[in-house]
Amino acid sequence: MSHLDLASAIDQYLHRVRSKHSTGMFAAYSQALELFQTRLAAGGVKTHLTASADLHNQWAETYLAYLQENRSIETEHLYSRAILDFYKFAEKHEWAHPDTVALANYLASTRRPKAHDIPPIPMALLDTIQTSVASWVVPSVSDDFSERDRLRLFRDKAFLLVLSDSGLKVSEMCDLRKSSWSLADQVLKPDLPSSPCYPLQASTAASVNKYLAERATLDQAQLDILPSD
Repeated sequence: MSHLDLASAIDQYLHRVRSKHSTGMFAAYSQALELFQTRLAAGGVKTHLTASADLHNQWAETYLAYLQENRSIETEHLYSRAILDFYKFAEKHEWAHPDTVALANYLASTRRPKAHDIPPIPMALLDTIQTSVASWVVPSVSDDFSERDRLRLFRDKAFLLVLSDSGLKVSEMCDLRKSSWSLADQVLKPDLPSSPCYPLQASTAASVNKYLAERATLDQAQLDILPSD
C-alpha cells in the first residue's frame, strides 16, 4: 500500500487528466476535486495530512449529498463523475482500496435524474430548407461539372428531402437500401425492427427516383468494365 497523502494523490490524478483530456475537462475536474477537498476539510479531514489509503466510499457519498443540496443537477453529475474517476485511479495505482463498483452503483442510483426536454420542432425553418433544397437545379455535365458531381448533387438533394419528410437520424438514413423504398406508393419503409412507414411528398419521391435512376446508369457502366470470369 502506498504512503502517498491524499492531496498528492489528487494532484497526480489531475496531472493525468491535464495530459490526457481537454482543457475544459481539466478545469471542471479540478474544480470538482478542489470542492471535494474543501468539503473534507469542513469535516475535519485535511487531505495533505491524510493518507491516500484512508480513502473510502462514505466521503464520496457525503460529497454527493452536498452537491444535491447546493449545486445544480448538471454540476452534481459532472462532479460526481470526476470523484468516481479519481477513486478508480487511486484504486488502479494501489494508493487505496475503495469499493469503486459499489460507489458507481450508489452514484448511479442516487443522483437526481436529468430532465430530457424535447425541443420544439422548428417547422417554419424545415419548410424553408425543404423549399430551398427542392428548388436546386442540377447542372448538365461539362468541363467544370463531372458526372460524379452531378450524381453527388442528386444524392444530397434526395438525402435532405427524405430527412425533412421522415425525421430519420442521419445514421438511419445511411443504413437504407433500395428495398427500403416503395416510390410508386411514395413510402419509405426502413429495414429495421418495428420501424414504421414514412410517407413522402411527391417532390421527395421524385428526387429519390431521379437519384436512383442516375445511380443505376453509373452502376451499370462500372459493371460493364469489370472483367468477366
